Formats: sequence, C-alpha cells, structure tokens
Amino acid sequence: MNASKIETRIVHDFLDHCWNEALLKGKWVHMDSTLEYPISLDHPHYYEQNWGKKYEYVLAFSNDRVEDVTQTYTQNWDAVIKRREEKRPSFFRGLFQI
Repeated sequence: MNASKIETRIVHDFLDHCWNEALLKGKWVHMDSTLEYPISLDHPHYYEQNWGKKYEYVLAFSNDRVEDVTQTYTQNWDAVIKRREEKRPSFFRGLFQI
C-alpha cells in the first residue's frame, strides 16, 4: 500500500493479534489481511464481537508516532478503563521491560 502512496500503520492489541490501518480520505480504516472480505475492511469491532477480545490497549504504530486507538476497536469503553486500572503496572512493566 505504501508503494501506492497510501499511508499505513500497524495496529497491535497486546493480546495475540496485529493488523493494519490505512489512511483513506483522511480517516484511518481497519484492514486485516488474515480475515476474509468484506470483514477484512473497516470492521473494527469484529475482534471484540466475534473473538471475545477484552482489550486493555490497542496501539497504532506509524513511522513517527504511537497512538492509542483502543476506543476505535471497543464498544465497551468502561470495561476497558476498568481493566486498565486493574492491570496498569504489570502492562507497562511488560511493555517497557521495567
């Protein structure tokens, strides 16, 4: 996609899966080559609804930044906040090897 001048970034859920987002018409759009079309394109809640994901953090990595995109991928933000509050120290120790 980058060869086509479409900006992309890698998204990681820190559970067991990574996928991509592409910047299309000024909006970051979910894209996952491991899923069949049409689910593979612009279905950000698929993992939570169908795989039972219970996110704490979903981060998007581009060339020059890291962005917390968890709210894009959850329909239960209150539960995410609760999990973050319960596990924050262990998550950051693992992420940054503190």
